[in-house]
This record gives sequence, structure tokens and C-alpha cells, in this order.
Amino acid sequence: MPISAAKKPKPSSSCATILIVVSTILLLTLPLENFSVFYFCVLLLSFSGSWGLGCFYSILPEVFSDDTLPVATGFIGGCGDAGMTFAPIVVGIIFGVKGLWNIGWGICGAVGFVSVICCILIINKLKKENA
Repeated sequence: MPISAAKKPKPSSSCATILIVVSTILLLTLPLENFSVFYFCVLLLSFSGSWGLGCFYSILPEVFSDDTLPVATGFIGGCGDAGMTFAPIVVGIIFGVKGLWNIGWGICGAVGFVSVICCILIINKLKKENA
């Protein structure tokens, strides 16, 4: 099936969006002096943000050959899982406790920028292959 085929959004993606909105509202409105409340909000945000991993794993067979797909999936997925585990601690706790929120958000921005560049490269590669 071509990548450009439009699909109807599934209800699960709507649930993830709702959880992201709820966790963001909780982070903005709750008194975060209590560590457990803060950690719960960050955990909920991280969990709901990682809901879209299904899209990530569905694109890999389109990009890699059958020989390299298992290795690429394991390596890329492992790196991504490690990042999701440490991101709330590094950005939220280490930088947040010291009041260095600009560095934490800068790291998030840099990771987002690299992700967008990778997506553009993958799209260009697929366009050349399908042309």
C-alpha cells in the first residue's frame, strides 16, 4: 500500500491527543511543589506522547530492505526507547530543579529539529524510489 494513501484516524490517536491536552493542563494548573504530582503529570505526558510509535514502526518496512529491517528496527527502536525513558528526568528534573528550563526546551527543540530533518530525508528518498 502506498504511503500517500489517506486513512481515517483511529479512535486511539484521539485518546492520545486528549491525554496530551489533559496532562498539559494538569502541568499548568496543579501546584507542582509536590514531587509525586509533578512526576505523574510528566509521566502521563510522556506516555501519551509516545502513543504514535505505531506510525514509526509502520514506515520502517517502506524504507529498509527485508535483510536490514530487523536490525534497523531493533537499533532505532532501542535508541528511541532509551530517549523516552531519560527525557523526563533530564529535561524536567535535572534542568528544571536548577531553573534551566531554556536548556531543557532547547534540547527538546533540537531533537524535534533532527526528527523533522530525518522525516524530510525519508520522504525525499521514497519519492525518488517511487518516481
